[in-house]
Amino acid sequence: MTLHRPSNVDARANLVNILNALSEIQQRIRVVLPVHPRTKARVEEFGLNDMISNMDNVMIVQPLGYLRFMGAMVNAAFVLTDSGSIQNETTVLNIPCLTLHENTDRPETVEEGTNILVGNETQLIVEESMRILDGNGKTGVYPEIWDGHAAGRIVRAISHSI
Repeated sequence: MTLHRPSNVDARANLVNILNALSEIQQRIRVVLPVHPRTKARVEEFGLNDMISNMDNVMIVQPLGYLRFMGAMVNAAFVLTDSGSIQNETTVLNIPCLTLHENTDRPETVEEGTNILVGNETQLIVEESMRILDGNGKTGVYPEIWDGHAAGRIVRAISHSI
């Protein structure tokens, strides 16, 4: 799980909603949470340390480097995130992804990939998580536009605009 967007962590109610969902999810599966400095600061500011420390199946770790994070992600049952790049990576790896945001600038990960937008609504996050853990998670395909030919399309677009 990753969590750092201001809309999720700077508003106490939104952060509490997500942590309430996490509390339920961690009863079924171990959750690794590399805590972002922004998130850590807000948890402390909002007095939510006890809420997290009472979740026995949540492993709080320092932010991970790319290779260690990819290793954790490859072995994950699914990923909860509010990070755009992780939405791409989970689609490439065919790992179910629940995005803790109302929208995405990576729509192909929702339309074709493994990504589902769940926002910060506790019940929706829990429902989609349980669906995945029950073996009914979203599967996707490698988005058609990720065909490795972007440079050629860009050159053609520029050529036609000159």
